[in-house]
Amino acid sequence: SLPNGILALMHGPYPGGVYNDLSMLEISGILDMLWSFTEINGVRYFLYGDRGYSIEPGLIPPFPRASSMSDREKIFNSRMSSVRVSVEWTFGKIKSLFPFLDVAHKLRIGSMPLGSHYLIATLLTNCHSCLYGSESAQYFNCPAPELEYYLRE
Repeated sequence: SLPNGILALMHGPYPGGVYNDLSMLEISGILDMLWSFTEINGVRYFLYGDRGYSIEPGLIPPFPRASSMSDREKIFNSRMSSVRVSVEWTFGKIKSLFPFLDVAHKLRIGSMPLGSHYLIATLLTNCHSCLYGSESAQYFNCPAPELEYYLRE
């Protein structure tokens, strides 16, 4: 999810219980695709993942919890955790606008075009964010684009 509340990249669907977040990330090739865009004016930027991820080119997870964590590592983890939750806001908004996508016992690959439903729900949620804003856009003070511009691109 971008700071403006737009969910920019989608990949999948993947059967639950077969893949974890890290394996889906590797299969998607997203990190390879983004690597060329993550250096701006000589500064390298990284994606931040939760504890389920390992250090990969272009991706950093939190520092492991340990009694030997420095104060700087603890502060880093705390600050990044509060920012990372913004991704969950976007997924929560999709579920709020399209509650049928949150009924786990009915969401089985092959029983309905789940991937298509989720992609369409994401597109419409992005349109909603363009028109009415989002929690992420408010938090980061980064408004979504005008709907016309978003749909044109």
